[in-house]
Formats: sequence, structure tokens, C-alpha cells
Amino acid sequence: MLDIFKKTLFASVGAVMMTEEKIRETINELVKKGEVSEKEGEGLVRELLQKVENTRTGLEDRVKLQIEKALNSFNVAHKKDILALKRKVKKLEDELESLRRAKP
Repeated sequence: MLDIFKKTLFASVGAVMMTEEKIRETINELVKKGEVSEKEGEGLVRELLQKVENTRTGLEDRVKLQIEKALNSFNVAHKKDILALKRKVKKLEDELESLRRAKP
């Protein structure tokens, strides 16, 4: 299930990158045709790339939320939970070792 989400995310990012290339290409063509000045073209590229970035960020956030929902429905432990448990186990091991050493 997680693999499907990853593939979707990577495909979406790829589409966004292709869009960036296409934006630059299209604006350069408009500049070459004289329909916009070079300065206007640069502004358009920046503006459109910002919109693409905002869309990409929004998409990533939505995908992350969906992944989190899916993992929660499967009762899968989060990384932070596993790390907390590792710390607790380490502390208990240290305490046990300390008690073993103190025992005559």
C-alpha cells in the first residue's frame, strides 16, 4: 500500500518538473516571437514556477496526510514511537546491567 503512495508521489513530482521545463520553453517562445519582453518573460516564469511550487507543496501535504491515514488504519507504529521504545529499552537494559553489577 505504501509503495502505491510513493509511486504516486514520484509521478506527481515528475509531472511538476516536466511542467517547469515546459513553462520555460513556452515563455522563451513568447519572448522569441516578441509577444512579451525578456523582462516580462522572466517575471512570468517566476510567477508560474511559484504557482507550481505551491501546487507541489500542497500535493505533497495531501499525499503525506493520506499516507498517515492509511498507516493509522493499519495500526502501524510511527518512527517516533519506535525510537521512544528503543530509548526505553536501552534505559531498562542499562538499569538491569547496573543492578547486576551491584549484586554481590
